[in-house]
Parts: sequence; C-alpha cells; structure tokens
Amino acid sequence: MPYNKNAFDALRILLCLFVFVSHGYLLAGIDDTEPLKVFSKGQVNLGNIGVAAFFALSGFLITASFTRTANPLRFLYNRVLRILPGFWACLLVTAFILAPAMHYLNNATFANFNFLQPGGSLSFVKNNALLSIGQWGVSDATAKSYYQASINGSLWSL
Repeated sequence: MPYNKNAFDALRILLCLFVFVSHGYLLAGIDDTEPLKVFSKGQVNLGNIGVAAFFALSGFLITASFTRTANPLRFLYNRVLRILPGFWACLLVTAFILAPAMHYLNNATFANFNFLQPGGSLSFVKNNALLSIGQWGVSDATAKSYYQASINGSLWSL
C-alpha cells in the first residue's frame, strides 16, 4: 500500500480520543464536568463532536473507496470483510472477558454469572452477531456501575 501524505489517520485517532474522553466522564458519573460541555454550557460535548466528525470523515473515505472499486458487489464484500471480523472479536471480548471481569470486580466471585443462559454471554454474541444490536447487557455485569444501560454502547456505530 502506498504511503499517503494526508492526516486522515491522525484526525480519526483524535476524534476517537474525543469520544473516549467524553465516555470516561459519563461512565465515571461526572459528565457535567466534561470540559467542552462546561465551556458550551451543556450544548455540546467532546463525544458529540467526535462522533459527528468521525462519521462525516468516514463517509468521505467510504465514498472514495466505493469510487475506486469497479464492482459494487466487490465493494460490499470488502466492507463486510473489513467490519465483521473486528465486530465479532469485540463481541467475544466483551461477552467472555470484559463482562465476567466486571461481574467479578463487583461481586468478588464468578458465581451467578450467566455464560449460557438467556441474557448471558452466549446470547449476547448470538443476539448481536449480525450487526443489529438486540442485547445491550451481559448478565448483571453493569448492575453496580454508574452507567447501566449498556456494557459496550459503541457497538451500534459499526
């Protein structure tokens, strides 16, 4: 692959860091102190800017990729190969490493953690494997967390 002299990768990393920092404030329960949210008097935060700009930039990059591909089916095939393996790896790590670790940290035991039952790790992977998020949590891994709505809320963006 030829070397590109543009800064798209650096910009994408910066935008991801905006989201990462913003989510850190949210997960810690102190999102009202996030710097851009304070500066804008609650109108916007780093996460909003990061997600909007990242999607806009990705739209340009995906469109450029589409125009370089002669066959639309080949483009779709390439997109699937680019997205699904990483998505599946993320699902597996979330379901079988992150969720049990969170459960253990909250309860000091693995007892009562669901690996195979409905709402557990296996159903999390099965219910989300085709990019349609059908299950946001795994067992009770987030039960004692400040933010309980999702164990990996960024999955929808893939």
